[in-house]
Amino acid sequence: MQTKRTFQKTLLLSTLTGVLWACGSSSDTSGLASDNEKKMVADIAGALQACSYDGAPLTLSPDNLNFGTNADAAAVVGEIMKFTGLPQNFEVMEADVPNAAAIIVMGKDNLPHRVIAYNKQFMNEVRTATQNSNWAPISVLAHEIGHHLCGHTIMPGGSQPPTELEADKFSGFVLYKMGAVLADAQKAINTLIPVEDGPTHPGRPKRLNAIEDGWKQACTQQSTDCSGLIAAMKVENSTATTTTGETNPELPTTSETSPDATLATTERADVLPQVSETAIPTKFDRFVIDELNLVSPAVKQSLSKRLFDYTKEKGLEVVFIIAKDLQGKSGDEYALAMLRQLRVGKLELGNGVCLVAAPQQKEVGVASMPGISEQLDETTVNTLKQTLQHYNEFADTYRRSNGKYDNSNFLEDAFNIVYSNTNYYNWDIRFQNIAAMEKVAQEELKTPIGERRDDPNYRSGYHKTMARIKGTLTSISGKKESKFDPVMIGMPQGTQVMEMKTDDGKVLLLYVPPHIQSLMTAKLIEGKKYSFVVRENSLMTLSFSLISYDLLN
Repeated sequence: MQTKRTFQKTLLLSTLTGVLWACGSSSDTSGLASDNEKKMVADIAGALQACSYDGAPLTLSPDNLNFGTNADAAAVVGEIMKFTGLPQNFEVMEADVPNAAAIIVMGKDNLPHRVIAYNKQFMNEVRTATQNSNWAPISVLAHEIGHHLCGHTIMPGGSQPPTELEADKFSGFVLYKMGAVLADAQKAINTLIPVEDGPTHPGRPKRLNAIEDGWKQACTQQSTDCSGLIAAMKVENSTATTTTGETNPELPTTSETSPDATLATTERADVLPQVSETAIPTKFDRFVIDELNLVSPAVKQSLSKRLFDYTKEKGLEVVFIIAKDLQGKSGDEYALAMLRQLRVGKLELGNGVCLVAAPQQKEVGVASMPGISEQLDETTVNTLKQTLQHYNEFADTYRRSNGKYDNSNFLEDAFNIVYSNTNYYNWDIRFQNIAAMEKVAQEELKTPIGERRDDPNYRSGYHKTMARIKGTLTSISGKKESKFDPVMIGMPQGTQVMEMKTDDGKVLLLYVPPHIQSLMTAKLIEGKKYSFVVRENSLMTLSFSLISYDLLN
């Protein structure tokens, strides 16, 4: 394999052509013999996606998918994850792929699973091509980790260039925290990526800028010197093993914080980026961000641990911001801007909440991703704001003194409100089309209601199921062909009704929450084809709440 040539291929997101089993188990499909089995492979493949690091075409056959395990790579990924502040939502596997790929595969439980697959020989070649840089293969893995932590959907037919830059920015962000100087963080792309933009992956200058933005944002959080000459974080020498099987004296093995969650416990106030609608989002690295240094380290760590555990258990992400300056925005506007820029929640699942208290300005803000806009209704949001205002009112009275006084119980109360309104919802995209959902619905009609409630695969009721559907947006202003009228009861204020037609001709009503287009990577345009992630409202009337979408090229 010639690494430079491989890196210069254009991206074509593949449809997998083999059976992938649940993460962590082998998939020996060499025994596929019958036409029925081959058809099953083809059918399953249509619901699976993969995205290679360099944008090269990636077609995986059954022979490619005999995943093995590699303790070295898992160890390196583990070190990277220590600095992200988030639980790991993917598996790491060595595989016969051209380079490295973020992959979404269908497991035996009929649910999509996230995997990072990499080619060990490719990692060796990256290191050779970058003059034995230990950081280059680490940056490749960090890029793929960024895709999964941000919840990028990795759609077939073309990646979204904004999400590629987002993954690059995350790579620069986390490599700074690990101790890499800027040149090291940029080494792989600077050496191997072409200058020109590809059809789906931006060219070298844009990707280098994205890495630099992430690197400097991490530096601003932890240092007053972000000149780019040195990494401010000092790391101890270690013998961490790289994916090449060689020792890496530069890679840190410990962080200043918990290995279970990167919890800020220093006395230095946190620093947030400037609000910008054009800024590339960067995945946050802490659940409690305190620009005024009001929350005691012990309370901050305790609350952060609770938020981390909830993310690990349910997938939902809740971030608190104690803001120094709302930068000329209202509390809600600032919360929404930070929700996007810190990429709170997984993009495809829309399951993030940003809660803001600005004690000096006596303002508060609440913003949520589309996946939970119905759970956090107007009444709940008002209660949240009242609780955050109580925090503001007592911030000066109970200003921390040697860690003895802290009014952070109001932050705990706010999280309890979010928890009680979101804990009963699932965040699995259980169906890949409406036909599969309808089939399960027909089976459920044969089952007594009491037994359905005990079934974890129960489709509707309080645990309204999520699905991924593809089709054309036929109307952005109300119903057009649907036989049913929209029912707006219980919908968030500002919800729009749109209509789509699936590939098999079904007409669906979509309830589109406010602000969704400001959070996604593309706009909703009538006549364009999209992949939508939705939550069932009524299968009988074919109405669904829109959670996220990708424009299909």
